[in-house]
Amino acid sequence: MGNKSKKAEPNMVSDATVEEITGYHFHDIDLMHEAITAAGMGSDGNKRLALVGDALIRLVTVDDWYPSGKSPADGQKSFTEIGTNEVLSLVGREQGVADIIVHNPCHGRSVPKTTLASSMEAIIGAVWVDSGKSLVDVRRVMQNLHILQD
Repeated sequence: MGNKSKKAEPNMVSDATVEEITGYHFHDIDLMHEAITAAGMGSDGNKRLALVGDALIRLVTVDDWYPSGKSPADGQKSFTEIGTNEVLSLVGREQGVADIIVHNPCHGRSVPKTTLASSMEAIIGAVWVDSGKSLVDVRRVMQNLHILQD
């Protein structure tokens, strides 16, 4: 796996580790690095990708809900069960995503809940961009990260 010039990362996580956790091979390594780099210290970090990822989590949730014929309230409930900062950060810790996030050193070894949730969204956003906007790949990574259940 060829690396482009890699920025200094405090936790020096390997590209292979990120790909192992997500189950996705990134073609653009810089995009993957952006996804795991939290905002801070004068940088927007992964905020742009997190915005894309948030929209995708909503899209996948609604895409699963709509054919069920259930009420809009049920559709909203489906999203809240998987797409909140609380749930995303919990799942991120369980799946080892907290260990791959490059974050502000002032937080010590602990990744704050909102930073972890945003990073989960950013990873989803990065897969979308890297895969040429493949919802199939996004859905697979969401399943691999246990955001979605099979």
